[in-house]
Amino acid sequence: MINISSLMIRIKELEKNNEVNPSQTHIIEMIGSYPQTTANEITEHLNVTKGLVSQLIKELVEHGYVIQKTDKSDKRIKRLSLTDNGLRIYRYHAECHNILIDTLEDNLTPDEQETFMKGLDLLNQALKEYEK
Repeated sequence: MINISSLMIRIKELEKNNEVNPSQTHIIEMIGSYPQTTANEITEHLNVTKGLVSQLIKELVEHGYVIQKTDKSDKRIKRLSLTDNGLRIYRYHAECHNILIDTLEDNLTPDEQETFMKGLDLLNQALKEYEK
């Protein structure tokens, strides 16, 4: 059985130094995973509005997590990258994911893991449909 309280304690310990909200964290994760991405690419990948992505990027730039640079070949395009503080948040988020995955692998059989992942896929699909 998964020891949820142990998992939550480990995540809370990591969370102490995290100063961004979940929506901002998703933007940071996207930029960290796809360096030099654009706001439009984030909008398409996360399936959210341009306005929301634009506002979140603005906040992240103002707080020193993200840098916007004009593309050299097309001045209309702004490329996004993470600052050192943005990279710290990106790594924090990755560590939270790793803790969750390790906990699941340690406590579930391969069949249970497969069932769990199918359930997550169904939930993710339902959430995407709900957001439309």
